[in-house]
Amino acid sequence: DFINTNIDYDYYNKIYLESNRVIIKNFINYDVAKTINKNFENYNKNWWMYAIMPNINIWKPLYLNINDPSLNYHFNNCEKCLENKSFSYRFKRQIGKHYNTCYCVTCLLNNTLSSQSFIEILEKISGLKALVCNEINISYYSKDDFINIHAHQNKGDFAITLSFSDDWCGTYGGLLNFCDSNYQIIETLIPSLGTLCMFKIIDNTSYHFVSKVNVNKNRYVISSWYSSLYI
Repeated sequence: DFINTNIDYDYYNKIYLESNRVIIKNFINYDVAKTINKNFENYNKNWWMYAIMPNINIWKPLYLNINDPSLNYHFNNCEKCLENKSFSYRFKRQIGKHYNTCYCVTCLLNNTLSSQSFIEILEKISGLKALVCNEINISYYSKDDFINIHAHQNKGDFAITLSFSDDWCGTYGGLLNFCDSNYQIIETLIPSLGTLCMFKIIDNTSYHFVSKVNVNKNRYVISSWYSSLYI
């Protein structure tokens, strides 16, 4: 099974409704999560694209091959924006699916996270009905990658992250930090294998960021967004 079978959904639904955020350790079956981590480590590196913001001075994502000679130029722009407290990011992501019969790890995960059986689990946790998947972002962060503080807008009713980082330590960086309206950190999530984080999207208030990775290790994560057709 992809998801552990001993999860108390009523318990986690109560937490989510009370705090607009819930973290479920060992949400993904351990053996499955280990296999996915191994598949990511062996994934064709040419299938990843570097996602970068800003694109020179244009505020839309730039996608570059991981061997693109202009990367350092754009990395420097990201660093300047980070220092100036402007929104910026740099990390690797997989863009779309390959083809209908592809059974690589990212295509299988895209199919799983948009499947009805997975969505029904999210309905139990969130308490929302008639959910649809709006977007899936399969990515990894390596040394110096980050995403600066931001709040999702017009993405859906809630977001989830699924961690496939194994044996991660808080000193490695790459921490998911949730902030209050004054941008002060109120909760920090260290990546751990198979952990689900679900948080409600509240326009201009759901602030969070991923701190810079400072070691030569890969932080694998899936982010996806869902909406209820009833709202």
